[in-house]
Amino acid sequence: MALLLFCLAPSNLLAALAGWEEAMVLRGQQVRRYYAITVITEIAAGLGAAILLVMGWGLWALVAQVYARLAIFIVAYRAVLHLPPLPRTSLRETRRVLGWSWSRYGSVLVGFLANYSGDLLLGAVFSPAASGLYRAGNRVVSALADMFVQPAGLLVTTGLAAERSRGDGGDGAWLRLSGLFGALCWPALAGLAVVADEIAPVVLGPAWAGAGPIIAVFCLARMAALPIAVASAVLVIEDRHHSVLWIQSAAALATAALTLALASHGPMAAALATTLVALGWAAALAAAAWQARRVDGAALGDLALLALWPTLATLGLAWGARLLALHWHLAPGQTLALVVPIGLAAWSLSLHAVRRPLRAGVEPSWWVIGRR
Repeated sequence: MALLLFCLAPSNLLAALAGWEEAMVLRGQQVRRYYAITVITEIAAGLGAAILLVMGWGLWALVAQVYARLAIFIVAYRAVLHLPPLPRTSLRETRRVLGWSWSRYGSVLVGFLANYSGDLLLGAVFSPAASGLYRAGNRVVSALADMFVQPAGLLVTTGLAAERSRGDGGDGAWLRLSGLFGALCWPALAGLAVVADEIAPVVLGPAWAGAGPIIAVFCLARMAALPIAVASAVLVIEDRHHSVLWIQSAAALATAALTLALASHGPMAAALATTLVALGWAAALAAAAWQARRVDGAALGDLALLALWPTLATLGLAWGARLLALHWHLAPGQTLALVVPIGLAAWSLSLHAVRRPLRAGVEPSWWVIGRR
């Protein structure tokens, strides 16, 4: 473990350069190019890691994948950037930038602690098997949620920044865009929670069958990740990033305290503690964002329709199908074959029912930021 950490440590320097170039690409409103580069790079790095694993590299295949991924990002971002002449750095300017951004760096740090303090504490308190169940369940759900949460945060940040630069108060389009991602993310997590017991052995292997209930609990926690990402973007754009820092600090302390208090009851109790903190974290950030940037009732109603209706429809029909599978004593594979199509059908029909706010969420004027 120590050798792996030592070899991975320099990747942070490459990540810093890639992150700066990423910020310049988004600042230049090249959103489509950004996502094209991201998709191509992730596919290339993933295929490279798979090839090295087949060749017998073991964990070092994953180390190589990290560096290959960052190297491709650095080269690809630089290829599409048209940077203006950079001024000579001054001490006064550096102090001004650091004075503005210290809370952003602090919020990233405490956000990490809020998300992973449970993992770190459980590694010291639990047996490797119990800690592994907790972490495996967390990673499965996070991998699904991140597909929607990260793009939502980036696009809301970019769109709000464009509005602010134009001096435009906005009409709540960012809220409808958030609802669009809610219509994708929350039903997927709800469906995963329903089939968690059946899908855990498929995704993680038979030895991890006990992770099913933990995956189901983490699905609720990761539902909170979407409002956390969107509300954080709103607060940063409105120059209230100090609120993000203090709320995340409280979440990190609460996660650590609840995890320690409930650790003796096993990984399920620790997962419940993380979920409770995540829900409170999301509610606090949403309240702060509402105070910073109020929206009209129509946009708020569209958000509720887009996020709740597809989620409830998917959850209800998928759960009903699973009850039928239990009644018929179907095998796990047969259960998935029954529940997944019914859940997808429910989701599709529910999207048709909310087609008006759905069109508003993807209206072309919002995507003008990505034309270049």
